[in-house]
Parts: sequence; structure tokens; C-alpha cells
Amino acid sequence: MSQKVVKIILITLAIITVTGLILSFKDNFLVGVLGKCPKDKSLPFENLMNSRTLKNFSLENDKNVEITLIISTSSPDHALGLSNIPCIPPQNGMIFEFAQPDYYGFWMKDTLVNLDIAWLDESYNVVFLLSDVAISTYPNILRPEPPYKSATYVIEMASGEMKRLGIKVGAKLTPLAPQN
Repeated sequence: MSQKVVKIILITLAIITVTGLILSFKDNFLVGVLGKCPKDKSLPFENLMNSRTLKNFSLENDKNVEITLIISTSSPDHALGLSNIPCIPPQNGMIFEFAQPDYYGFWMKDTLVNLDIAWLDESYNVVFLLSDVAISTYPNILRPEPPYKSATYVIEMASGEMKRLGIKVGAKLTPLAPQN
């Protein structure tokens, strides 16, 4: 095979690879650019929000932001998490509440987008955080282990959102009173 043919094949493969990456990340890219999910991708998350209880938090840092999280308290809800959700809007996610502190493990089963996952203690202080957890990590179970502190709450948000908001180990979230 001539060098010219090899070069054409390599360029074609590079174009196909880049196109695939763009298509797979376009929804998260659009969230970053538009500040919201594309209309055709937002409905599953909106339906989940409308069928569950929500909790609002303020983040005590220089960004002074509020986030809205879907509450997950039962084992069936914990197992489903954010599976089959194609897009998570900015400043939104899910909080998993547990009865007692422990080293809770999470997986990415049927998850369609990469996530940031934060483990919080009983006072809503972030004690451990994993950024950009890839959907390809399934079936691995992700969890903090000692010397990290055990957690009573775990938050999942779209990949990159925690960094954008300034959520990091040591950050404190404050639950806000429900609005009527």
C-alpha cells in the first residue's frame, strides 16, 4: 500500500473518531453553551423531577449558588438513581439519603451521561468526590474507603457541574427551607 493511501485511511479514521466524540458529548456541550438541556433530551429529567420530592441547597462559597436535587430515600430509588436520563440540567441532580453513615457504593448501570459524585457527611460537608465518572466504569462499584469519612448523603450531577459550581472536598451545602 502506498504512503498516500495509508495517509488517507489515517485521516479518515481521525475524522470518524472526532465526529463520534462530538456526537457523544454534544448534549453535555450544549448544556454548557445553552445553560439548559436540549428540548428533546430534557423531558425524562423533568418527568423525574415532577414525580419526586425536591430539595434545594445553597452552596457556601464565593459563587453563592443554589442547586435543586431530586431526593432518593428508598432502596428501589437508590438502585435506579439517574439511569436512563439523557441530560441533567445545570444546578440539578439527585441526592441519595441514607439512615446512617457508611461507605456507600455507586455504579453507573444504565446511566447515559458521565457524572460527578460527591459523598457528604451528616452535616452536608463534602467528604469525598469523584469527577467525570464515565458510564464505562459499570459494573465497578465506586465508593470512598478509610481514611475518608463515611457519608450519610451522596449527590450525583452531570459531569463537570460540581467543578463549575465550586463543589469540592470540604465544601458545605446548606438545605434551604421548602418554598410553598
